[in-house]
Amino acid sequence: MTFMTDTGRTAQVFNFWFANSGVNLTATTTPFKLRLMTAMGSGNGNTNGANGTELSASGYTAGGNSMGASPTFTTFVAASPAAVSNSSAVSWSATGTWSTVVGIEIWDSAGSPLRYLQGTTTSSITGVVNGDTVQFAAGSITANPTGW
Repeated sequence: MTFMTDTGRTAQVFNFWFANSGVNLTATTTPFKLRLMTAMGSGNGNTNGANGTELSASGYTAGGNSMGASPTFTTFVAASPAAVSNSSAVSWSATGTWSTVVGIEIWDSAGSPLRYLQGTTTSSITGVVNGDTVQFAAGSITANPTGW
């Protein structure tokens, strides 16, 4: 998946680090949730961009499924920043025919959830029908800080 960044969250982190704009980090409410997208949004969906279009299908959970207990991702290592991956599997059982999924977004669980990461899938998910399971195995979702 390419980059996997929401510029709103990245800006908050950088502004907090450098304390130039008076912006505080927003508290994160876990667990993080994985959403499947039929169209991708722009870089900063929560404030001045556009969120993607979330899948709407039988057997899919609107708002996404939990990515499991913390930590959601393996640990970033400062000495050798490289891609980190998800720690738990996430899956859905289709009870009808699904539209093509082109990407994912990762959101927190707040009352007004915030998008943290987004990216296209390596290959679109197509042909999902009643009885199929769509699963992202542990280690299959990566976030790479060198692309931020």
